[in-house]
Amino acid sequence: MASQKLFGFTLHRHVHRHLKDHFIPHAGNGYLPHVLHHRALRLYSALLLLMKLVALGSPLLLPYSITQALALTPDNVIELTNQSRRDYHLAELLPSAKLAVAAANKARDIMDKSYFAHFSPGGVSPWYWITQAGYTYTHAGENLAIRFTSAEGVNEAWLNSPTHRANILSEDFKEIGVAVLTDNFGQEGSATIVVQMFGSQDQPAKQPIAASVSPPIPAPQRPVAKSSSILPAVAATKVSIDYPLMNSYVKTGSFDILGTAAKLAKVRVYVDSSPPQTVLADFNGKFSLRLASEYTLAEGSHLLRAVAESSGGSVESPAVRFRVDFAPPSIDRDSFSILPAMVPGKYNVRAQVAEDSVRTIVTVGRDSVALTKQDGNSWTGTLQVLQSLSVERLPIEVYAQDMAGNEARVRVGELVLGQVKGLYSFVSGDASAANPSFSFLGGLVKVGDLDFALKNFYLLFAAGLGFALILKIAIARHVQHVRAIAGGAGVMMLAMILFVL
Repeated sequence: MASQKLFGFTLHRHVHRHLKDHFIPHAGNGYLPHVLHHRALRLYSALLLLMKLVALGSPLLLPYSITQALALTPDNVIELTNQSRRDYHLAELLPSAKLAVAAANKARDIMDKSYFAHFSPGGVSPWYWITQAGYTYTHAGENLAIRFTSAEGVNEAWLNSPTHRANILSEDFKEIGVAVLTDNFGQEGSATIVVQMFGSQDQPAKQPIAASVSPPIPAPQRPVAKSSSILPAVAATKVSIDYPLMNSYVKTGSFDILGTAAKLAKVRVYVDSSPPQTVLADFNGKFSLRLASEYTLAEGSHLLRAVAESSGGSVESPAVRFRVDFAPPSIDRDSFSILPAMVPGKYNVRAQVAEDSVRTIVTVGRDSVALTKQDGNSWTGTLQVLQSLSVERLPIEVYAQDMAGNEARVRVGELVLGQVKGLYSFVSGDASAANPSFSFLGGLVKVGDLDFALKNFYLLFAAGLGFALILKIAIARHVQHVRAIAGGAGVMMLAMILFVL
C-alpha cells in the first residue's frame, strides 16, 4: 500500500514533499523552488551544452553501421548499395566482373563524348554496353551520378530519387557492377562519373528495365589517372552489327550504328531497301555510322545488315531486326489503386500500364517501389512509406518506361493522413520511420535518431522550466527572486537556441 511505512516514513508523503520543494514556492524552501536555484540553473546550462557537443561529435565517437566519409570507389559504392538492401531485408547483390566492364565502358563513353544520360547522343542504349561485355541479362538497370566526392553522397542522392531508389531496392536484380571515372568532362574541366549497373540472369526472359539518372550537383573532384576499357574482341574475318541489338528498340529515327569488322575494312551498311552508306573500320576493327537525315527511319520494324570488304574478300553480317518506337507507354490513371496493407506504413499498389512498358514505378514523395507485371497490363507491388504523413501531403506518381527508353509520368493523387486526396479515400496506418541509430555496448543499448531525440528534449526541457517559472511568479507574488527568474529565463533561451541549431 502507498501509505505503508517505508524506512520510517510514508512513501506518498515523501514524494509529495520533494515535489513541492522542487516546484512549488513556499516558506519551507524560502519561496524559491529547487529547480530554480542558481546551482541547479548552472548545472542545467552545463548539461545542455554538453549534450549538444556529444551530438555534434557523435559521428566520430559513436559506431555507425557503415564507415563515414568513404572514398568514392566501386567497392564502397557496392557496399553502401548492399547496406541499403540489408536495411530492407533484401538479398545482397553479387559483384559481376562483366557488369563492371560494362559500367567502365559506359563511363569512358560518357567522358569521351561529354554527355550525361542513359542514351548517348547517337542513341546508344545502356543495354548495348551490358551486352558487349558478354552479360546475357533477363533484367538490367542503370544508375548514373556526376560531380560527387564521396560514396555516401552518391548513395544518398540515389536513395532520395524515387527511380534510383527503386533500382537499388529492386528484387529483380541479383548482380552489380560499378565504375568510377575522373577525367576532363567537356568544357567543364575535371569531373567524376559514377556508373552503377544492375543485372540478373537466372529468371525467365524479360525485357530490360528502366535506367535512372541522378541530377548533377557541383562538387569538383581531383583529377586521377585516366582509365580505359576494352570491349570484347570479335574475329577480324567477320563483320557484325553490335548496335542496334537483335529484336531491340530505339527511340529515334537517326542514331549511331555500331559494328565490328576487319581492321580498316570498307563496310557498306544497308537499312531496309535503302541504298547503302559506307564507312571504314578503325585500327581496332570498330566502325560507327550515323544515319544520314535522308535515311531517318519511321516508327515500326526495320532490318539492318552490313557487308565488309577487305583484302581477304567480302563478308556479310547476320541481319538485325529492330523497331523504332517514339511513343511513351500509356498509363491508365483511373485504374490506379493504393490500399493499406496489414503492416502499418505499407500499401498495396496496382497500376494499369500499356503492354509495351517494361518498367513501372510508383512513387509517394521520396519513397518508391518497382512494380511486378502480372497478367495483361496489370502491375502490382507493396510500397513502404517511410515519411511522416502528419505534416505534409505526398504526391503519388506512376512512372513507366518502354524498351526504347520512352518515359511517361502521371500524377494520380496525393497521400495525406487518413486518405488519398483526389482519387481514393481510406484509413491509413501509421507510417514507420527509418532513422539512423547509434549502438552502445555491442548493440545491447540502441538509441534512435539522436538529433531528433535531442531536439525534443530541449523543447520539453524549456517547457518544463517555463512552467516552473510561471508557478514561482504566480504563487509567491509577494516574494520574488529576480535573479532566479532572470537565470531561469536565460536557461530557457539557451535551450531554445540549442533546439534551433
